[in-house]
Amino acid sequence: MGKNTNSIFVTAELGEMFKNERRVRKLSQLELSDEIGLANSTISKIEKGVCKTNKIYLEKLCSYYGLSIDELLVHYTTQPVIDKADTLLQLMAIEYDIDLTDLDQGMEELRQMEEYSKLDGVLEEYLLVPFPCYLKGKFYEKKRKWSSALEQYGTAVQLISSSMRNADEENLKSACLNGMARVCLRRNNLDEALSYVNNGIEAFNPDGKRHHIQYNLWINKAIILERLNRDVEALLLVESVCEKGSTSIRSSDAWLNLLLIRIELLNKLGRYDEAIHYVQEGLFLARVDGLYDHAFDLWSSLGESYAQKGLMVNAELCYQSALKLEGRIKRKHLAIKTHTHLGIVYCECGKLKLGQSTLVKAVKLAREYKDVQRLVKALVSLSQSLVMLNKDMDAYKHLEEARTIAKEYKFETLLFDILLNMSDICKRWKLVDYQEITEEFQEISVHLLKGGRALMMHQIETIRRVSISDPPND
Repeated sequence: MGKNTNSIFVTAELGEMFKNERRVRKLSQLELSDEIGLANSTISKIEKGVCKTNKIYLEKLCSYYGLSIDELLVHYTTQPVIDKADTLLQLMAIEYDIDLTDLDQGMEELRQMEEYSKLDGVLEEYLLVPFPCYLKGKFYEKKRKWSSALEQYGTAVQLISSSMRNADEENLKSACLNGMARVCLRRNNLDEALSYVNNGIEAFNPDGKRHHIQYNLWINKAIILERLNRDVEALLLVESVCEKGSTSIRSSDAWLNLLLIRIELLNKLGRYDEAIHYVQEGLFLARVDGLYDHAFDLWSSLGESYAQKGLMVNAELCYQSALKLEGRIKRKHLAIKTHTHLGIVYCECGKLKLGQSTLVKAVKLAREYKDVQRLVKALVSLSQSLVMLNKDMDAYKHLEEARTIAKEYKFETLLFDILLNMSDICKRWKLVDYQEITEEFQEISVHLLKGGRALMMHQIETIRRVSISDPPND
């Protein structure tokens, strides 16, 4: 089938020329649309350029502006030849935009590139088809549009799997599976997350590129295992990876990701002195390399170690040191748990009003960043501080909100703690809710006990502890 001669490619330069002609005449796109009978959306598309349009539309514009369409097409429609290397370079630049500079601009550049590349079939080649899907997956993941992210990552995986090529040189399949695991982790679908991350580890090509993805897969697997309360298994995995990667991990960021998870697992398992040792190692590296997010996490973890050891003055200093970095960190939601735990420490030290105000800030931040799990924890801690200040009814209101959220998101162990506190207030004040709360508390207790008393007590104990780090992005 021959090419459609009525379809003309509009370059960015030609589109800009048409835009300038309109502006010289001081017309809006809508006014021009009325003048020449061309849809406003068509005018907008032509002026943006990097698109195909019907020749008739260009003739209408040229006729109105008094221009020769033949002369314009000679000067403006020559298309540069784009080979595979150039296209890969563009995709790499777009990935940088999505990760580091302007998320929305990166997506717009990808859209324009796809439109342009359709003309010579460049995107039909292996890798160049799944790569845009991978980038769209990253875009939607950062936008917290989980379903769209899963769809794009999944499409990329299918395209790579069905390719005639046996080796995935860019390790895009592993990267996409890791992205799918992260999304499932965010949605608390832990079994699915573990399945995806295991598939990503299996698909990884050690002779390919993006070596850091292998470490991110291991890190994410450890995080998922921890969320599944398989703490010892998670720690053994991290220790094994640390031993393997002590000489091969070239990125301080990757090494500190591993170290931080090791520290948090040691804290969770009650091995506080070991955790403190590794924090000191990590803080030195974070300071030397200027890694603010990691420094924030490490100071917070050190505060947790000292708090669990009962050294509240040390814990207070560590949390305060972390919060001095709050203005420099990119992942602003990290500050929620640090404010929460500092507020608890203040209350433990008898600084009740200071503790309450700090916990109020934690709640405010959790609402701002829509972090429901940390919001529930902050609300529970705030309610406990209010009880200490003899403000039981204010505390009860916060517990009611926490209860609603915990039930909606199935935070069962948190719900146990909430109902325990609510029943205590109900009993003291002879509230009408007492019977309902007591029955609900008994139901959740029985449900948790089905998993075994040891597991239940382990879960209850970890309610008040810091959750393990967020998964690293690729």
